[in-house]
Amino acid sequence: NGREETPSSGTRVMEFEFKLTYQLSGSQPDADQLLTKLGEEGCTDALVELGEVGQVDMEFVRAALTAEEALNRAIEDIKRTLPKATLVEAAPKVLG
Repeated sequence: NGREETPSSGTRVMEFEFKLTYQLSGSQPDADQLLTKLGEEGCTDALVELGEVGQVDMEFVRAALTAEEALNRAIEDIKRTLPKATLVEAAPKVLG
């Protein structure tokens, strides 16, 4: 799902909402440390939830020209933050 924004440059930027679920290697991270690391890598647009042991869910609202760009940028940010984590699921956020 996307919401349209038009910056002064005239380029049509949309906000895309999606969820990424990762399986973490090793022990469950400290939530505060995880949030700090994600913020340092630009994931300030994600709501982070530590789910099942070893899993983390991140709901994003990310501005981009396309949904693919928004998703790929989020995945790249997470790879820098959690290089040993494995992407388990990527799904659009469904309204309703």
